Formats: sequence, structure tokens, C-alpha cells
Amino acid sequence: MLQKNKADGSEGSLKGQDEAPFLPSILIIICMAAGLFLIFNMASSNKAQPPLLPPVQGSMGIELSTDREAYLENDTVYVQALSHCGGNAALSLDGQPLAGDVSNGRFEASVKAGAGTHEIAAMDRTCIAKRNFTVAARECSDGDNRTCIVNGCDGKMLCVGGTFSACALNEHICQPGSRIGCVVDGCRPGYTYCNACGTGFGPCLEGA
Repeated sequence: MLQKNKADGSEGSLKGQDEAPFLPSILIIICMAAGLFLIFNMASSNKAQPPLLPPVQGSMGIELSTDREAYLENDTVYVQALSHCGGNAALSLDGQPLAGDVSNGRFEASVKAGAGTHEIAAMDRTCIAKRNFTVAARECSDGDNRTCIVNGCDGKMLCVGGTFSACALNEHICQPGSRIGCVVDGCRPGYTYCNACGTGFGPCLEGA
């Protein structure tokens, strides 16, 4: 009996010695995994945050209108901005704030600008929209007129709304090249021709 127990004890001692060498390897693997986890977390916390997104472009509309077909210096230009971003828009002309009426995300104002290119900007807390428009210089004052020539015929240009109209030829009073009778020196019969522009007759020529 004593010999058997002694033998069993020896066998258990040998089995424990065989398992012991694996414990340090397991501890080393656990420590390495923990270290990698800490390094990963530190790198993630130090990572630069993404920049804030810029204001959304084109999320609000700007409409421009005037009493004329073109924008002329010192004319009134009507501006309307409608925001779809849940806030009231503020308007500016070339960087200068505009005063106007604001209601339910709609901003209305009127401006007068000199000749050149200008920028209207509308923005609120989250949205921004911009629009450029060009104002032409006035070339005349309403009511002014100037003479003009088209295909050798005289006409006039009338100033309307700060710009000259197209050349309007003088009124026709006869058919170009047509002939009518006339009197030379008050006693002799003659004839005359309508000029090429139809605006009058030439000298009275003696003859039938």
C-alpha cells in the first residue's frame, strides 16, 4: 500500500511539472493583448476631429426684379430671399447689410446700385446663397433724342429708360421713285421725283 501511494504521488508531481511551463506563455499573450488595446484606444482619442461642414450652398433662393428689362444705375432693384432652412435670412449688398421686411423665412428689400457687377448674399445660421447681377450705365436722360442714319436715310433715336431706342426713320410721305407734276417759275409745267427715302420730293424739273 505504501509503495503504491508513493508511486501515485510521484506521477502527480510529474504531471504538475509538465503543465507549469505553459503558464508564463499564457500570461505574456494576455499582457501583449492588453497593451495593444490601450495603444489603439489612445490613438483613437488623439485622432483629429473632422472639420465642421461649411454652410449649405443653395439652400435658399434669391430673386431679383426691376421695372425694366435691364438693370440700370440708380434704378430700383427688388430683392426677395426665401429660406428653406428654418430661419429668417439676412441680406447684404456687396457685403453691406440691407434693411427690409422679414417674415416666415422671407426677406424683401429694394436697392439702388451704381454701374458695375454686384453681389447679393442671403444667409441665416445654417444656409447661405449668393447671386451676382450687372448694372449698366445710363447713356442718356429720358426724352433726349439724337439723329441717326440707316441705309442713307435720316432718322431719330429717342431716349427711353436711360438708353436710346433703335433708329426710327423719318415718316414716309411718298413712294420712293414715284413722279408727280409740278410748276416751274409759276407758269411752266414740270415734274419731280420722290427721294430714295420716301421723305420728300426733289426739285421741280421743267417738262411734261
